[in-house]
Amino acid sequence: MKPARLAAFAATAALASLAGCAVPPPDVPEAPPPPVFAPGECDAQAAQFAVGQAYNEPLGEKARTSARAERLRALRPGDMTTMEFNARRLTIDVDGAGKVAAARCG
Repeated sequence: MKPARLAAFAATAALASLAGCAVPPPDVPEAPPPPVFAPGECDAQAAQFAVGQAYNEPLGEKARTSARAERLRALRPGDMTTMEFNARRLTIDVDGAGKVAAARCG
């Protein structure tokens, strides 16, 4: 075999063996669609700006409208509360220092 032909054969063989090593890309699931909220349903993520701020009525109302919630409930330490979940209500937990500790729906 001529050297040029031998080099071409070796290159073809090398490419063929590399092609056998190719790994198909993994199946990556699509990202889930963003949540869809019904009118008046709470979006707690939109109210997270309030966490760490001193709670007052205007801040609570701004958080409620940002979260697109119909109702607002501010809970302070020791407050009595019901345990029912209301998807249309924003609940703001206020700590002992009067600052917003959490903003959640329910």
